[in-house]
Amino acid sequence: MVPAETPSEKREVKWDTGDYYDASFAVKKSRRYHERLSSFYSGMSAIVSVANMILGSTAFITLAGGKSTIVAQICSVLVVSLSGAEKFYKLNAKSQTHEALKKQFIDLDIKLVKLSPTPKNLETVVSRRLEIEKGDFPVKRLVDLMAANDVMGELGYPHEDLVPLGWWQERLGYFFTFGMKRLERWREKKRVEDRIAVG
Repeated sequence: MVPAETPSEKREVKWDTGDYYDASFAVKKSRRYHERLSSFYSGMSAIVSVANMILGSTAFITLAGGKSTIVAQICSVLVVSLSGAEKFYKLNAKSQTHEALKKQFIDLDIKLVKLSPTPKNLETVVSRRLEIEKGDFPVKRLVDLMAANDVMGELGYPHEDLVPLGWWQERLGYFFTFGMKRLERWREKKRVEDRIAVG
């Protein structure tokens, strides 16, 4: 019969081991994910506003100066088009939504720091994270991977452990997902290398 472990012999459980680490990492990744999207939509909304101001001013100056109305008409059409696009895609509203979600994950991360790593608290954290995410938009896979890289960088992971996103993926990943097969092949190769390293 194996003797029971004494309190001093028991392995200390922390939020940086096993399922506890996974839960903690997921909360941090979700925070960075919504932070990225909030900044992206806010930036896009600002660009549209500035473009509308410039185009509107150009149209006014052109007409006031008695010059060609074609330029003024083109500028007016662009203003209407950009305004319509902003309203259709609800850029400012999306920015505010992701900003609110980011703040909820910051609060959850703060709560996690104060909680002891017990099975009950683990369940609470996982449940709360899923509750926050349940009303969210479909996940943008490449942005999710960018957020994971952000967290891994914060935690001091070596560069070779970060997902090797391409230049275009990091810039167009906010709009659509592509190039996932290459990343899946990298992930599988990484798993094999990790197994060999462990022995």
